[in-house]
Amino acid sequence: MDIIVPAVVGDIVNRAVSFAIKKCLQLPDIDKNLERLHQLLLRAHTITEEAEGRLINNREMLQQLGILIEGMQRGHYMLDNFKCRALQQGRGDEQEDACIWKRKS
Repeated sequence: MDIIVPAVVGDIVNRAVSFAIKKCLQLPDIDKNLERLHQLLLRAHTITEEAEGRLINNREMLQQLGILIEGMQRGHYMLDNFKCRALQQGRGDEQEDACIWKRKS
């Protein structure tokens, strides 16, 4: 009985450490996350367009709409930023000028 408990505890610790190392070494699927962000931004854009088409007098609702619009703008900025970085890393200097031009316009 004295030998079984340390063996079980050792096995559990070994599995936990292995799991933690796998999670740390596993790279996130950036393309999948960017596609999900794009889908969420499209949904938020649809919601804001629909809300702006209606006459809203409720202050709290307008405040929530403002928060959603601000979050949508931040999301678009992040998405554009990641796309420009990917272009810069993948294709070189000629694409860098295009990304700078996109940010200014």
